[in-house]
Amino acid sequence: NLMRASGIDGLAGIPRQRKLGRGMVLRPLLDFPMASLRQFLVSRNTSWLEDPSNEDLAFDRNYIRHQILPLIEARWPNAASRIARSADFCRQASSLLDSTCEAMMQNQGAKGPVIRVAALEPGAGYFSLLLRSWLKVQQVPPMPAGRIIELERQLIESAQDKRPAIEWGGHVLRFFDSKLWLQKIGDLTMCPTLKWVKPGPLRIDHLIGTLEFKGRAGQPSGEILVSARRDGDRIDCQQGRRTVKDILREAGVPPWLRGSVPMLRRDEQLLAIAGVCVNRQLGSWMRENDVQLLWKPESPVLQEVLENVPLQAVDHDQGLR
Repeated sequence: NLMRASGIDGLAGIPRQRKLGRGMVLRPLLDFPMASLRQFLVSRNTSWLEDPSNEDLAFDRNYIRHQILPLIEARWPNAASRIARSADFCRQASSLLDSTCEAMMQNQGAKGPVIRVAALEPGAGYFSLLLRSWLKVQQVPPMPAGRIIELERQLIESAQDKRPAIEWGGHVLRFFDSKLWLQKIGDLTMCPTLKWVKPGPLRIDHLIGTLEFKGRAGQPSGEILVSARRDGDRIDCQQGRRTVKDILREAGVPPWLRGSVPMLRRDEQLLAIAGVCVNRQLGSWMRENDVQLLWKPESPVLQEVLENVPLQAVDHDQGLR
């Protein structure tokens, strides 16, 4: 890790414990030398398995262990234990920095997969620490140092319409509306086309989630088609006949997520943009029957989009959300 120009996280070595999904990975034997563990097993007549790759000098860790460390210990006895002690100091410093960065993130309201760029303070000297802390909370792989440097440069130099994006480890980080948006690459999805006939909630998929007409009258009679937006889509809403493109832009929906927002149609007429607006005819029926149209996305990023749609962009009087 030292040869890779790692920060204190890398210099701290393998963590004794870390989160893995809903569980934890624990390594209680990290502080015991390999020779001591072998001696313990031999004394109890217990067999063990050796990983044959541990002898392959093509791996950096093995080259250091078998070629470099013996030379270092010939000059500085007990070097391995001293290096381990230094790694422990780095681990303590890393833990303190993590706590400090997490507190700074919480003060900025940065909890989910979307964060205001100003909270990371690009150009202030600790952008890398704050970004790594935020990514760790999101339980995503650490971003390589080179990518972080490039991202900070883009954020400082790029205009809003450039929208820099960084991909790594199956994730993508995008810039839009003065915020960074984090997603798994596989979570970028278009709303599928579905027929909604039966009363009750309609589950679209594990990312876009569920639509539901909730109220004493249930949902409108007849078949409703749910789909992604189409080129040239328009809707007759409270503000008049408007393009879906303009409505989604004013609602602050990022361009790459606009295809995920469900559209409700009947006979080629656009009835609603889920979470944003309904047409006048459907809105009138919903008010008369005390019905709400609810969209419950399951993707954290889509949840963030829905929570941050400006109030003026949503037809609250027509029972949306």
